[in-house]
Amino acid sequence: MNCPVCDIMDNEHFVIYQDKFAVAYLSQDPAVEGHVVIAPRNHIPILEQVPGEILEHLFIIANRISISVFELFNAQGTNIIVNNGIPAGQNMPHFSISVLPRKENDGLNFRWAPKQISEQDMQGVLGKVKDRCDYIGHEVPKQAPVVVDKKEELVVEEVDERIKSLERIP
Repeated sequence: MNCPVCDIMDNEHFVIYQDKFAVAYLSQDPAVEGHVVIAPRNHIPILEQVPGEILEHLFIIANRISISVFELFNAQGTNIIVNNGIPAGQNMPHFSISVLPRKENDGLNFRWAPKQISEQDMQGVLGKVKDRCDYIGHEVPKQAPVVVDKKEELVVEEVDERIKSLERIP
């Protein structure tokens, strides 16, 4: 399979951080200066296939990179973005998280016009989604197994992220 993300990992091209489970690298097609992409080291196409402990690890890395680029680029905010599936804008066959440092008037616009929906339609959607999500916080529904190299245990350094995030408040 030809996967640009796997190629970046193999060549360590633009890699800014890596460990046994994840790689973070500068986007080769950045939306803004400092656009960083975080991906699992194993080839996993979409969010739903990423094991929970790896997903947690990826978002911890995304948070720490967000703090770093916030400071380095004098950002006024950051976007943490997951494009999950081709219709959602995923353009590589490998799950990833993008961290974009943002400044006012930087030319990016993620706003959309809200759709008008009737109260009846809203209640219908609410019922469907709520019924489907009853398992959240309980037993996870069974899915096809994902092959992940678990030769070593994932160790996540415990850091009080609330304290670290206070450093970036002006």
